[in-house]
Amino acid sequence: MDFLLNEQQKMIIETARKVGEEYGLEYWREIDAKKEFPTAIWKAICDSGLAAAALPEEHGGSGLGMLELALIVETLAASGAGSTVGQLFMNNPIFGGVGISRFGTEQMKRDYLPKLVSGDMLFCMALTEPDAGSNSLEI
Repeated sequence: MDFLLNEQQKMIIETARKVGEEYGLEYWREIDAKKEFPTAIWKAICDSGLAAAALPEEHGGSGLGMLELALIVETLAASGAGSTVGQLFMNNPIFGGVGISRFGTEQMKRDYLPKLVSGDMLFCMALTEPDAGSNSLEI
């Protein structure tokens, strides 16, 4: 089994590194202090195609897998984003996009996936249970 990264994966890492360098630790400190959503970097992530890595090509994605998505998140996190960028990817391309691409209706795929790829739509996660409230560890 070959554990070396292929050229496409190396290019993905380089793209993520370049995006991450534009939004270093100071950007994240400022966003955190203001308690703001990191709109600027999310738009840059979408514009570079990184948010669409694991989404199907027919809906504007790259059709890649979770390994490539992990490489993107790891590289962006190293720029100063930490786990915040991981949460952005969990809510948007993974929970939102991958879920819709696999289990959504054709109408949902046409309506939502292109907007996710472009950054024009954000997804979120909400959950609650009668005995646990919103504490996901209690479910």
